[in-house]
Amino acid sequence: LEVCPPEEILSFAARAILQMRDVLEISDTLIGGAGCCAPGPLNAAEGMILNPPNFEIWHNVKVVQRLQALTGLTAGQCRQCPCAE
Repeated sequence: LEVCPPEEILSFAARAILQMRDVLEISDTLIGGAGCCAPGPLNAAEGMILNPPNFEIWHNVKVVQRLQALTGLTAGQCRQCPCAE
């Protein structure tokens, strides 16, 4: 199983978020933010994926910071299960 690099996935996600915003003609002021769920363990205070098993290239990735930089939106993260609730 090949794991895609973080920058590739985060760039793809950011493009998808921005395309949806544009297609739906939604103002950034109406968007609460961009969220992502990720396998743990996480450091929620830092918005970082720490060291998920089998995802070595994702260790210590600051996903929230990257999503904010790529989209210009507020971003947040949570563990996999609570995002689905």
